[in-house]
Amino acid sequence: MAKVGARGVGRPGSPMGLTRPVVMAAALALVDREGLEALSLRRLGAELGVEAMTVHYHAGGKEGLLDGVVEAVLAEVVVPPLVAGELWTDRLHAFACACRTALLGHPHALSLVAVRPWQERGPRLSEASVGNAAPWRPWSCYCLAHRAGPERL
Repeated sequence: MAKVGARGVGRPGSPMGLTRPVVMAAALALVDREGLEALSLRRLGAELGVEAMTVHYHAGGKEGLLDGVVEAVLAEVVVPPLVAGELWTDRLHAFACACRTALLGHPHALSLVAVRPWQERGPRLSEASVGNAAPWRPWSCYCLAHRAGPERL
């Protein structure tokens, strides 16, 4: 991963352009490349060319970093807009397929998505698209874990 730009104006010692979304994207890329075991504040800081405390500031610690990886994966869940008269089962099917598609791109993150709470901050699933997603998580993760593709849902 490319290093973040030169130090700039703003928070002293903070590289220009380093934001929470940039940190989370780098964290997800690291997890994709080397697995969840490789993810740490220190390692991610080295990837970004900053100190571990800078990553801590943007992520809120290791727990926040793990939650951020889940957020980054869920930001990729794209469900088509709600169609008038659509059945709830069709909506659930679309949501499960969208989750599966996103997780197939990040297999090392599946265990995090399955067990960590889905946060409300940052990019989030649109309520207009999927309604309240949290109750669907166990069912979706079960289907994903058992390789239930669109043809088997």
